[in-house]
Amino acid sequence: MVAVPHVHSGRRTPVFHVVSDAATADGDEARRWVVRREGDQRIHRFADRRTAADFARGLGRAAGAYRLFLELRDGRMMCEMLNVAS
Repeated sequence: MVAVPHVHSGRRTPVFHVVSDAATADGDEARRWVVRREGDQRIHRFADRRTAADFARGLGRAAGAYRLFLELRDGRMMCEMLNVAS
């Protein structure tokens, strides 16, 4: 798969992934949720999916736009996008 840059007003739109940490996936209560921004080595871990998604959305809103890939409880992926007009 080839990564295509996402452009917003001449800069890259941040892309975030919120996925469960497979190492601790012994039931939904035991899962840890990981937020990762493409191109960034840092990983942020959260005890629940909602908090992780809200964290990623906050970072994206601060940038003015974002694309968020969110893992659902059943393993499917959802894509959410925000583009704030300036």
